[in-house]
Parts: sequence; C-alpha cells; structure tokens
Amino acid sequence: MAHYEGRGSPTPVADDKIHFRVICWCKNGLHPEVMMFENVRGSKLELTNSQWLRGLCKGNEKAVLAYWSTALGDWAATSLDHLVVDTERCTLAVLIRLAGVTSCPGLGLELSLLEQARGRYTSPKLNEFDLTRKGGGRRVAAVVWNQRTEDEATLYQISLASDDTFTISSYAALLHQTVGVCALPTTSGLFEVWDVKTERWTAKKVGEDIGVPKGHELVLLRHPANNITFGLGAAVEQLQLERVMIEKQEKQKKNSAKSIEAPPAKKRRIVNPARGPSHAAEVIDLTNVDL
Repeated sequence: MAHYEGRGSPTPVADDKIHFRVICWCKNGLHPEVMMFENVRGSKLELTNSQWLRGLCKGNEKAVLAYWSTALGDWAATSLDHLVVDTERCTLAVLIRLAGVTSCPGLGLELSLLEQARGRYTSPKLNEFDLTRKGGGRRVAAVVWNQRTEDEATLYQISLASDDTFTISSYAALLHQTVGVCALPTTSGLFEVWDVKTERWTAKKVGEDIGVPKGHELVLLRHPANNITFGLGAAVEQLQLERVMIEKQEKQKKNSAKSIEAPPAKKRRIVNPARGPSHAAEVIDLTNVDL
C-alpha cells in the first residue's frame, strides 16, 4: 500500500498535480526506503518538514544528506533543514542518500528511469574505438562523455598499466574528449571520473593516475562542463553489478581461508561398557557424525 506525504501549492490545479517517489538510501548496501509524495508539476519540493525523512534521520533536523541533482548530474550535499529540491514537470522520483552512504543498490536503474522520463534514455552509444596497446596490461572499456551535452557517450577500449592504472594524457582521444587539447594551456586540465566506491563523480587532473579495481571492466569519464551524461544510468547499473560480483568473490575467499585455518576436530574414543575402560575400542572418526 502506497504511503503519501507532502504537498505542493495549497491550491494546485488538478492537471498540475503529480505523484512521485522520494527514495532514500539509509545504509550501505541496503535497498532504500520509499515514500510517495504529491506536488505541483515543476515546482520546488520542500522536504524540510517531512516527518518521514526526520524519522530516517533519527530526529536530527541538521542531519547531513545528499540528493541527486539533475542540474549537476551528481549528488548535491545539504542538510535536512535546507532540503528543497528542484523538480521538472516530468520528475518521477527524487533520490536521496544519508551521510556516509556510498553503496546504493538500484541507483543505476533509478538514474535510467529519470533519463527515460526526460525523454533521453539511452545506453552509452557504442561508437567503439580500440586504443589497446600491444604488450599492455588488463583491457577495460572507458565510457566517455565530451563537452557537448547533446552528444551520447563514446566507448574506448584501453590498456591498463601493470598496477591497474592509466592516465588520460597517454591517450589523445580521451584527452580531447574530457578536457580538450586546445584548452590545456589555459586550464588546470580537470576532468571527472565516476568513483565506484563512493558512487559519485570525482575531479581528477591530467596526468593523475586513475585506478581501476580488479573485477571491474568499465570506467566512466566526463568533461567537467557536461552535467547531463545521458546513458549514465545504464553504465552505473553495470558497475554496480560488477561490484556485487567482486564482493561476493571476496566473501567466498574469506570463508575458504577460515575453513583452512580452522583446527581439525578431535577424534573420540568409544569405550565398551561391558569390558571396561581398559578395553577401549579402536579410534573411530566421529567428526561428521551428529552425536
């Protein structure tokens, strides 16, 4: 049963009313809490007095959190007492995560749904270019969004160094897409990388090493002026799937290591009561017997 909270204008026009989900991730790795809200299409959504969110924040009106800003194409930090979110007429959901939450199951899908609602849903366009090098290390796919917000992403196959890193300065195509070769003399050469650990964009400098954790086959890059990045949702879905598989494999390795380190169970001796303790039966392995 859907739960509703929140209102927009006190006298909204019927056709302007919209119902959408406010989704809040409260703990790492756990699925989010969801509440249905009613608002006026395209108007600001004030969540400062939401009893539901206040409960999730344990009554702390100053609780730090972040919401997904469609204007930034990234998380925007704020506090509960200042939580006012811009919405569009096509808004289907508002995404929020509490402070310290960096693993948001389902984030990629929700971003894809937001893109679809805006009429620009797409998977990264596979205009694929192979930039791998003979004798190079592990191959990964770099999905790159250039400065033009109307353009779809381009996919490049690249080679990592032996330490599982690369620099965009080693690839002219990546440098051109994320910074612009002509802009280098007059800029600090900043671009952005999607951090799989914090699930947000992180600024990097040209020449700075970019690490790609083992198990991941995808890395996302964007020009700092591009806050749209259509197709991000599908790419994040892939990264989240890879992250789940990596964590599952690590857990299996730890369990295997524990079973190897565990001391062997002691064997028990069975005594024949009729013959006394001096006539103990042969040693029988009962380690797998339910006694």
